[in-house]
Amino acid sequence: MTIDLGAKTMMTEERIELDTTEAQGEVKPLVNQQFVNWLNEKMDEANRSVRYVARQLGVAHVTLRSWILGDNAPGTDGVRKLAQFFKVDEDWLLVLAGHRSARPGISDPEREEFVMWLSSNVDKISRRDMRAVRRMLEELLKTE
Repeated sequence: MTIDLGAKTMMTEERIELDTTEAQGEVKPLVNQQFVNWLNEKMDEANRSVRYVARQLGVAHVTLRSWILGDNAPGTDGVRKLAQFFKVDEDWLLVLAGHRSARPGISDPEREEFVMWLSSNVDKISRRDMRAVRRMLEELLKTE
């Protein structure tokens, strides 16, 4: 997948090295590759320009571009804004971005995302459907 960012074009399959060495007096921040991949996927899905999304988030477009490229990591405030804009669970995104630890027993982001999605949507599911989902999950667990 290629994302055109004006002067720079990036391939999201490329691995972003976590560089903590000094370059011209600056230390490049550690950026979580899973977060960078997630952000690139969401930008593709949104099908909006970097400038448009940056305006909606209330950040400079160069700031958002640096998050997309993995040059900089957003702080907790930036992560919260991204969670609101892309309608994902804030806690899950803070974990993915490296600002929080995952809850005990949930070791990977996909599981964390599933648990957070389920908990945020449980009020929308009827009791009958909850029982059906539980039975399906129990059956899946038996086959593993």
